[in-house]
Amino acid sequence: MRENTLKQQLYAGQAAFGVMCTFPSPPVVEMLGYLGFDWILLDNEHGSITVDTAEACIAAAELNGMAPIVRPVGNKPEIIAPFLDRGAWGVQVPHVNTADEARAVVDAVKYGPEGHRGIFRGPPGPLWLYRHHRGLR
Repeated sequence: MRENTLKQQLYAGQAAFGVMCTFPSPPVVEMLGYLGFDWILLDNEHGSITVDTAEACIAAAELNGMAPIVRPVGNKPEIIAPFLDRGAWGVQVPHVNTADEARAVVDAVKYGPEGHRGIFRGPPGPLWLYRHHRGLR
């Protein structure tokens, strides 16, 4: 299992610096990681990042330990889960204004018994796919 360096930094009380990206460009995401950012927010709500394009961006972020976080368009399990299934380390869900809405997010991202996220076993992980398509073995 991968090490969530972002959580470690936050639990240790350290600052974590990040950047928002609104367009799907794995090379740009990879470059931002090399610049030293700790996390990247891949914006599906305001940008052109989709579930399909997010996967390569997530893999590019993981190449150098930058935490890929996705901002989905809404607070519904069927909107949130596909990003997590493709490797996002977390989500920043918009328009969460009540305790019930916050509980719905937790329910969507946690496996049972804390939540109702389904188990997904798809193709090889995003890092393998990204390296494979770039010719890196």
